[in-house]
Amino acid sequence: MSTIHWLAGLLEGEGSFYTRRSGTGARTQISVGMTDEDIIRRAASIMGGAVSGPHRHPPLKPIWTAQLNGHRGEALMLLLYPLMG
Repeated sequence: MSTIHWLAGLLEGEGSFYTRRSGTGARTQISVGMTDEDIIRRAASIMGGAVSGPHRHPPLKPIWTAQLNGHRGEALMLLLYPLMG
């Protein structure tokens, strides 16, 4: 399985694709979060995005997130869309 297919599967099950609107316009974002830091780091590496965390919400496990914003996020969404169900 290729890395782009792995990423498509992960984001289809666990990710979010959305556009944030603000006073200065709209910003596209891909985001995925979970407790598995290694999975999030791999996803961020493939996406070319940033990792943040851990975000702690006791008594839950720490959450890690990977995000990609803007035109790069939009381009990746267009690449991934045909691979998703």
